[in-house]
Amino acid sequence: MQKFGLRTHRTAVYGLAELEIRKEQASALGRAGRKLRLSLEDFAKTVPEQLSAEQKQALLQSISDNVWQLVLQREFLGFIEGNLEWVQQHYAIPPQAISALGGTPSVI
Repeated sequence: MQKFGLRTHRTAVYGLAELEIRKEQASALGRAGRKLRLSLEDFAKTVPEQLSAEQKQALLQSISDNVWQLVLQREFLGFIEGNLEWVQQHYAIPPQAISALGGTPSVI
């Protein structure tokens, strides 16, 4: 058997596996962004006067948790620096949610 043939076969298999990994990584990043966007939309739909302090805090904590998940997902993919800044530039995050980062996270 030729080494050339074996190497080509292995390379093709690794290439397909790597492609599937990249697809899943992109999908996970998209899901994290979508969760953040949906939590921001929920927060924007609410009328502050109709919410109790606990309800408002729960919405803000949800946004904070989703920001954290998106930042982590970006780091897992190799975006090492400036993730929080990137998220803040691309999403309208309430300042209260940013200040809640690092607090007690809710259960996913």
